[in-house]
Amino acid sequence: MRVEKSSRSAPPWMVTFADLVILLMCFFVLMLSFSTMSDSTFATVSSSIRDSFKGNTTDARPTPATSTSVREISFLPAANDALRLSTTAVSGGEALSKDVPPTLLADARRLESGLREWIDRKILDVHPTNTRILIRFDTLGSGDAASKALAANGMLAAMQRINELAPTLSSEITITGATSTLVEAARKSDVDPIDTASRNELLALEREARVLLKDALRSESIKIDSRGQTLLISMGTEGAFGSGDAQLSAQARRWTQQISEVARKSDAVIVVSGHTDDIPISNTRYRDNWDLSAARAIAVVREMVRVHKIDAERVRAQGFADTKPVAANDSATNRLRNRRIEIALEVGAPTN
Repeated sequence: MRVEKSSRSAPPWMVTFADLVILLMCFFVLMLSFSTMSDSTFATVSSSIRDSFKGNTTDARPTPATSTSVREISFLPAANDALRLSTTAVSGGEALSKDVPPTLLADARRLESGLREWIDRKILDVHPTNTRILIRFDTLGSGDAASKALAANGMLAAMQRINELAPTLSSEITITGATSTLVEAARKSDVDPIDTASRNELLALEREARVLLKDALRSESIKIDSRGQTLLISMGTEGAFGSGDAQLSAQARRWTQQISEVARKSDAVIVVSGHTDDIPISNTRYRDNWDLSAARAIAVVREMVRVHKIDAERVRAQGFADTKPVAANDSATNRLRNRRIEIALEVGAPTN
């Protein structure tokens, strides 16, 4: 059987036209890949389209979710995350310079200290630049639903913590990677409201503590943080106590004296907590870490009450052994962080 060839074929210009269309498609694909999407514009357009299909002709203009400002905090959208934080990154022409002003660097260190829990969990990172502090959240791009829900709860707690820390800082904070829902939830959440008088008292106590303990803060022997209505002073046990002992060293006595001077300027309740790492201890004086952590807390309380004349009605001591670590007990460095004495000044708490 003979197969006849069709005499009809595509005109010669079709080849050139096809090539042109393919090149145009590649061009637009590249343009799309280089582009970024504004959350606020997307929300406005999608809301308008949705309302049009529903027959709603009212002018519904949602509040842009990516321009929320809380005091000196500004937010950038997760989808338009232009802050690729690396040693060579640039955000809006602003390089992440190593030459950071001392005041801004101090604020960044305070943020890192206050947000250490979430930094260790890889929920966020803190990066100081030459004009502001950048906080970049993980945008939950991977993982199952349960993991994402757990991470979202951690992000919300971190946002609430940032809102607490912001009024105590003089530097501008810019947050990126936080979704509009997270930002709004953190703004509206007020699980531990603080009145103006208590806030002012807490800020005054923190300023006084930072002045008196500046040398210890510089050497990172002591850390100071504010949480809600509480000023938390964390004193490392290295240099404060001997190994397996609860006797205060000369250095620890000086720190206790300075902390007592701060405490005398307020009626805040003082709660002293002892913490250890997870390495068991047993000697003739202390049966285990519970005994040791409680004994160290009591030693600090005794020094404050008997030597520095702090009202005994204001002071409590408690030992937690290794039950409340600030880091995983998986290295010598982390165990060192977990061995600590925490002195909490609780503003507005009842003394009974």
